[in-house]
Amino acid sequence: MGRAQSFGQTRIRSRGTTRPRRVLPTRRFLWLPVAAAVAGLVVYTFLFGDTGYLRERAMKRELAALDQEIELLRKQGEELRTVAGGLREGGIEIERIGRERLGMVRPGEVSYRLVPMDKDGWSLDRRATGR
Repeated sequence: MGRAQSFGQTRIRSRGTTRPRRVLPTRRFLWLPVAAAVAGLVVYTFLFGDTGYLRERAMKRELAALDQEIELLRKQGEELRTVAGGLREGGIEIERIGRERLGMVRPGEVSYRLVPMDKDGWSLDRRATGR
């Protein structure tokens, strides 16, 4: 009983005789791979699952981008409401659009148009020269 035992072997005493018995080391450490597999599954679920950390971070970034887009669309909507109100009332807004986009003038006004020239002094505008 006082003798040192080698790894993986035990001695059994029965009726005065001893015989060596081999104990497999895998039975002792069977819990280790199971624990590693469970830990790996928990980490995988935490990081990559449907409600995992990485997915949550991506969804927060997407939410921030959508909030910015919503704010931009609200500002554009307010500007369009202002323009639509001016068009309904008539007057200044319609006149501004006619002058800027269509080149219209009031009766009695004189309209001047600046025509760009090339380096030799010829007009670059075909309508101004008649060509």
